Amino acid sequence: TKCYHFQKILNGFLLLITSFPWTLVKLLTVSAVLVLSVQVLVRTLIKEPSPVPAEAYRLLSPETYQYLLNQPAACRQRSPFLVFMVPVAPQEAEAREAIRKTWGAPRPDTLTLFYMGLPDSGQVSGFQDMLEEEHRKHADIIQMTFLESYQNLTIKTMMMIKWVVTHCPNASYVMKVDSDNFVNVFYILRWLRSLPRQRFITGSVISDGRPRRDKSKWSLSEEQYPEDSFPPYVSGAGYVFSADLAARISWASRFVPMISLEDVYVGLCLRVLGIRPVYSKATQPLTVTSVMNISLNLCIANKFTKALAWLLYWIAMYCTSVQSTVCTWDLCLKGVTILALL
Repeated sequence: TKCYHFQKILNGFLLLITSFPWTLVKLLTVSAVLVLSVQVLVRTLIKEPSPVPAEAYRLLSPETYQYLLNQPAACRQRSPFLVFMVPVAPQEAEAREAIRKTWGAPRPDTLTLFYMGLPDSGQVSGFQDMLEEEHRKHADIIQMTFLESYQNLTIKTMMMIKWVVTHCPNASYVMKVDSDNFVNVFYILRWLRSLPRQRFITGSVISDGRPRRDKSKWSLSEEQYPEDSFPPYVSGAGYVFSADLAARISWASRFVPMISLEDVYVGLCLRVLGIRPVYSKATQPLTVTSVMNISLNLCIANKFTKALAWLLYWIAMYCTSVQSTVCTWDLCLKGVTILALL
């Protein structure tokens, strides 16, 4: 009886040994087939981006344009925490001077650079001489050979981003900010310390944008943009991104046909990268304040002049801990008094 039971156990054990490898092989085979099937299905449902034809990409290729004025050594001996890239027209010397004396003033942890193209052909000689003198004096102007126009804002933005990739890759953050905006540097530097430093972009996120089919300067034909809506993007007035995104966005531009709406274009590049912009309330009241719309109680600012820049700078110094653009009327009156003395 013992021999009989032992024989049954032995036979069962031998059967398990001989069948287990085949069971495992079958399981692995089925798993591999399932994985391959899922991969094929995903590739079918999610269309991989195709590179833009070479001729079309030429408009956005850094190799198409040359530097007339450059600051290649701006980050050679330092790694700025925050780089301000300010797109500006060549003739806007007053705006540049106002920024230099206020929020764009030299600091150990920031770098401010002004980016521009060529003025209209009838203005080249006069403005160029003044620009070169300003360039020698301040060493903060970057100029390339694309023509200044609204339609070329995407080119301008992508060339700025490429400049960061080439000349300032060790920065922590980059802020693209229009020249008619005011940045509360005191607040933004403190605010950025707690934010992610990779694959991150924040600003006023627009999630319901749609292409306009009218005849305005913001319009896009169906040929230029056949989709009915835009992916989420940040308003071009001012946004902050981790510096590593510069190289990623530059790479993604090879897969996105150019459109003239530069902020939407950056959003399209983010979609290629699978990165969703983060909405930040902080960028609204303090980080970026459109001077055309700012209302400090009864103080209305209509144009970003040198005197106004000093006024806003003074108010910001006293309001950095207040998460609102609205300061007390007493502060506003003091600001007006200072403005009157300038």
